[in-house]
Amino acid sequence: PVVARVSGISSIASQNRELAAAPASSDGWNYVHKLGKFLNDRLALRDKSLAIDSFIDRKFFGEQPAFGGAATPRVLEGSDGFLFLKDAFDAACNGHGTPESVTANVKRFADIIQRSGRKIVVTIAPDKSSVLLDKLPKDNPQSECYRLHQDQQWKALADAQIPGYIDLRSVLREEVAKYRRPLFFRQDSHWNMEGSLPAVRQVVNYFSPNIWKASDVTFNGLTKYLGDLEGMRGGTKMDETPIFGISRDQIKIEKSENDTAYPPGQRRLSQMSGPDGSLIKGKTLLLFDSFGMAAIEQIVPYFQDLTTVHFESFETDKWIEDIKASDNVWFLCVERGLGYRLTYDMGNQTFLDALDKALNG
Repeated sequence: PVVARVSGISSIASQNRELAAAPASSDGWNYVHKLGKFLNDRLALRDKSLAIDSFIDRKFFGEQPAFGGAATPRVLEGSDGFLFLKDAFDAACNGHGTPESVTANVKRFADIIQRSGRKIVVTIAPDKSSVLLDKLPKDNPQSECYRLHQDQQWKALADAQIPGYIDLRSVLREEVAKYRRPLFFRQDSHWNMEGSLPAVRQVVNYFSPNIWKASDVTFNGLTKYLGDLEGMRGGTKMDETPIFGISRDQIKIEKSENDTAYPPGQRRLSQMSGPDGSLIKGKTLLLFDSFGMAAIEQIVPYFQDLTTVHFESFETDKWIEDIKASDNVWFLCVERGLGYRLTYDMGNQTFLDALDKALNG
């Protein structure tokens, strides 16, 4: 790698994340750990080495690729070339909290916001493995515990009478059955631009039933992409996916900017203008993760004043301040992240107590 670096050959990111940042002197004892990650991400030919390792695992040993002596595969291959994230199965089979405790915290979070007079929408973006059941690998030893946890968690959510709750798993399953379209990338862990549309439609109709129009949806052709799952297993195969956008000619952008006090992309502000009744009024706060980021271009054209905050930017005081400044709150969390986030972070009772006090006195 050193010779390659001197020769001008550099590495590229091989996973669906930014390269690790350089350590700072203020990191203290964590400096060495951060330095290791920084150097490892920038090893020249690292991506080529992963591709070769992946090829050997799959072609010579008939195994899913895993990198490192004690590593286990993070990507599972199902039928028709569909890849699945093993982390989703791990999160269910070795989860944080129970379906009952996680649901109770979701409900309390939504109840607090509703009692304050604000409008709340709660959506859980289902994992691909929750929707495309016919594409799942047949020999996954975690299948049974995953299915059991799924049934318990989604039933608990449906039965809890959570204010503003929309069952997106049922919505997407019905769409797949009706139109015979996968709605998720074949080689990526997220919904594609066709899959996010039903979720956006449900939420827009909840906030303001007369705004959504099917004619706003545009099909903009096909595009090539390298999915995060293909990259995680060391592959470089490109796949094709449809592009669906939102075209609302009467809606104009008044403001669109990232908050520089946050890491790039983790807090964004946008303001739109249009004819009376064409936008969801008031200040809306969207609490989101990568599924929200994948759908953001379809979301923004419907909101008069939208602030998006990534779950990774969670901080008690800042979140309470943002919620207090909002008229509407949209909670959009991927299924595999729900247990952690609603056991810790915004599921922490200290945060919920402070939020209740700030909003309801």
